[in-house]
Amino acid sequence: PPWHVKPAALGSSVGITIAKTFGDLVKSIENAFNVSPKILIEETIRGREATCGVIDNFRGKDHYSLLPLQILDSQHIFPGHFTRDESQAIQDAAVKAHKGLGLRHYSRADFIVSPRGLYILEVNSLPGFTNESLLPKSLSAVGCEYPQFLDHVLTLALQK
Repeated sequence: PPWHVKPAALGSSVGITIAKTFGDLVKSIENAFNVSPKILIEETIRGREATCGVIDNFRGKDHYSLLPLQILDSQHIFPGHFTRDESQAIQDAAVKAHKGLGLRHYSRADFIVSPRGLYILEVNSLPGFTNESLLPKSLSAVGCEYPQFLDHVLTLALQK
């Protein structure tokens, strides 16, 4: 303990609970199965939360990784408070996940940077683009605004 119990069929942290005891675990599993026919039970990994976007065929790279953004509670810290090596590991892992899953055009991967190492939490194959979404914030930080990005993605889509 503690464990994160997650419905496997939903995104955006819907239905996730943290179970601190075996009694909590049983209740959390029951609640998760009420939402989804499949669930995940994960060890809680303590560390700093990060996210990193990847864009295909951008700025001269086959797979361009954006700078890691740190998530602290509901705050987004950009650039994240990571060492150069941690930032590079996050970016490399985001690209490997993007390529390994056969994703196209763009994605965003979420991580925990722990004293035990780097852990990938999930990959968003179609990240959101609202005012609160993380990928647009990361794009803006590297000087790419939404119209430019949209043009780039549409160009990629028309080439395939």
